[in-house]
Formats: sequence, C-alpha cells, structure tokens
Amino acid sequence: MLGTDSLTGLHAIRSRRDVGPLVEAVRELASRMGFGSAPAALIATATSELATNIVRYGGGGEVALRRVWEPGRRGLAVVARDRGPGIADVEAALRPGYSTGGGLGLGLPAVVRIMDDVAIATSPDAGTRVVALRWCHRSASADEQPCGIALKPLQDDSRCGDTAIVVEEGERWGVAIVDVLGHGREAHRLARRLLRRLRGEDWSDPAALLDRLHVHVRGSRGAAAGVSLVDAARGRVRHAGVGNTVTAVVGTSVQRLTGRSGVLGGTMPRARAFEAPVAAGDALVCWTDGLADRAVRKALPELGAGPAPVLAAQLLERCARGTDDAACVALRISG
Repeated sequence: MLGTDSLTGLHAIRSRRDVGPLVEAVRELASRMGFGSAPAALIATATSELATNIVRYGGGGEVALRRVWEPGRRGLAVVARDRGPGIADVEAALRPGYSTGGGLGLGLPAVVRIMDDVAIATSPDAGTRVVALRWCHRSASADEQPCGIALKPLQDDSRCGDTAIVVEEGERWGVAIVDVLGHGREAHRLARRLLRRLRGEDWSDPAALLDRLHVHVRGSRGAAAGVSLVDAARGRVRHAGVGNTVTAVVGTSVQRLTGRSGVLGGTMPRARAFEAPVAAGDALVCWTDGLADRAVRKALPELGAGPAPVLAAQLLERCARGTDDAACVALRISG
C-alpha cells in the first residue's frame, strides 16, 4: 500500500509561512501516488496559487489534500476554503488577469489549466470553496491499493447508474455507494453529479452529508445511497444510508450497518448515523441491489481477506444479478 497517510489531511492557512510546507506536502504526495515530476510540480503550483490567495484575499482558511478513488481511476484532490467575501462573478474570475481582491478569484485560470476538474462554490456569507482534482494515469497493483470499486451496467456500455467513491484525508476515509433509480444516460449523469459533489464534501458527519446530498439532487429521479466515515485512529465507522444499498464491516464476522427507507432527492426522512467498531485488517464493503444479497453473504467469508480491489471485483463477478446496474466498493482498513 502506498505510504501517504501523513501527507493527506487538513492544512490551516493563516499566513505565507503556511504555504511552503503545504506545497512540499502536495508535491511529495503526488510523487508517491505515481505522478511524474512534471505533473507533481504543476499540482504544487496550482496548490500554491490557491493557498496564496487564501492569505492575500480570503481572510485565512484551510486546504485539504485528499486521495480520491472513483470507478476506473484515482486522483489527488486539493480542497481550498477561505473566509472571504466570495467571488461576485465566477465566470469573470476564470478569465486570465481577473482580480478584485475578493477571495480565491486570482489565479483560478492557472488552476483550471493545470487540473482536470475544478468545482467552485462561493457566497458572501460562506466564502469560497474550490475543489481542484487531477487524475493519476499510472496503473497500480491491487496490493498497492487500499480500496477497489467494481461496476457492471445493465446495458452493454459504460453508462452505469450505480457508482461509488472513496476519499482519504489523513487517518479518515469517506466511502459512498450510490444507486440511481433507473438506467442509462440520465441515471449515469446523476451518478456522476453526486460523485463530483462528494469529492470536496465534509465527511465528518455522514448523516448531515446525506441530508446535504438530498437537497443537492432534490427533484431529480432520485437514488439510494450509503455514506460512511472510517476513523482508523479511533477504530470506529459511522454510517448513514437511505434506500436499499448495503454496507457491512467484514472481519471475524460480518456486521451490517443500518440505513433508513426513502429516496435521496425524493421523499427521505432526516438521516441518522449509526456507529460500529472496526479493526486493522477489517474491510468495509458496500454494494447495491444489483448484487444478490444472499450470494454476497455467502461469498464474503471466503473472499473477505483478499486485497480490496480483488474483493470488490470478485463479489461483482459472482453475485451480480444481471437484471440491473450493479456496484461494489471495498476498503481495507490499515493499522
């Protein structure tokens, strides 16, 4: 497994002195993830732009460095938050040379050029949040990866309405499984919209996160979803779910984590979080109802000790019903 735990996490940005250590951390993190020297330097440049603008114009703030896994790819996310007055005109802020001294606006064109995806949320009351992500194109072996995501669309193409994401920030891991209602292009589009939102979200309270996702996609076709926060240092997992996705801790036994009835974006009660213990070597495994539940329960004791990417792939291969989109995600908890 790649040794990056001490490099991901939250960095307070109060003065220029905080920018240098952050830039060195993101450069080292990118290098350990398998980015070449040139991409690592570019990611460091984008991070420096965001952090410097927090100091100059944003009234202080923080930058989180995260590893992100989505189906078929992994990347490095830089999540910058300031306490400034917000960006009055985001479209103008993305034009080269724009600056009003209003927060994270200056330097955004460079960040957009360097990173593969940039999402901006801003308001006068809440300041500005920028989520800048770059994908890593170096392949990694199953033994190097702490997690695995496997998908199988009902239709014979890549458009799957079931999906998952894993986010690492320090010793905490966020894991989400999503099953959008229906199939095809529109279901896939909503699934991608939820993933993009989850990259930069606050995972500290899974119930509150699920409630925010509900508001974010209200009026859509809706989805079932499970959101979990694994705190390796405390040996605990907190989980909130809605609908018929399943999440379980797999160790010496299999402990299922409870969700609630409802539809994300449709009719949903206020989310509730449930907590359970986890230990080093356990796996957190989540799956949608595209996998036959009885078959999964039968397979887990045999497959549960393998590398997380292999576990997710084999569960999907053995247990997919073949009558629905299907997704499975597994995270191996390290000591």
